[in-house]
Amino acid sequence: MKPPRSEILPLLLWRKRIIGPDGPDDALTRHVLLTLSVFMDRHGRCFPSVARLVEAARLSKPTVVKYLKRARAEGWIRVTRRRRGQGWAHHHYQTLLPDTAPAPEASEVIHSGREVIHISAEVIHNRPSD
Repeated sequence: MKPPRSEILPLLLWRKRIIGPDGPDDALTRHVLLTLSVFMDRHGRCFPSVARLVEAARLSKPTVVKYLKRARAEGWIRVTRRRRGQGWAHHHYQTLLPDTAPAPEASEVIHSGREVIHISAEVIHNRPSD
């Protein structure tokens, strides 16, 4: 049996899923994820500090941390802690599609500037392993 395939979910499709009927049930989880998405590149990667997310979301630090953990547990993001040398550690975030969300249609297309991104049915269904 093949291991689950883990691919990048294009950012625009991920945002659409966050606000759609299969998105997180909790409004604060949606809010924190959409705030996080403001900092992401088109591939769904970013590394803002918690302080920056607190400022942008206009929520308290404990609230932002709580809902980032919830989003991670639900499978919407992968969080990797990175440290360079003896410098400050920071978190890298990557978009994921939870196991509970339906797979994108093979014909789903996203127009992003000059690019047209075709989504295959093999886009992530991957839960974080932590």
